[in-house]
Amino acid sequence: MKNFLVGVTLIATGSAAFASDGWLGLRSSIEASGSIFDRKIEKVLIESTTSGSPAERAGLKQGDTILAIYGREVRGAKASELAQQLQLQAGQQVTLTVRRGSDDNEARQIVITAVEKK
Repeated sequence: MKNFLVGVTLIATGSAAFASDGWLGLRSSIEASGSIFDRKIEKVLIESTTSGSPAERAGLKQGDTILAIYGREVRGAKASELAQQLQLQAGQQVTLTVRRGSDDNEARQIVITAVEKK
């Protein structure tokens, strides 16, 4: 099965949005494998954060890897499940487990509160 890369923007619009009316302010890429009907996530990388966004204030940086959402590992999850887990309302919090840099670095949990997109 082929791996493919999907770009996801964590904003409040579109089907790829991670926040319902909330906004996290980060852009990520998802590496996934499997058939078009059964895509499984391999890796989620932060591509960028918006200046002043909740993601930037929480300390996320380009190149960070999201390992888990609410303690549930993203590797092996369906891409559609990932989007559902992160449909937030403004004021709701999401807990991400992230790793900066190489796999040797320790993972850490970050709590981000979604805000209303201005």
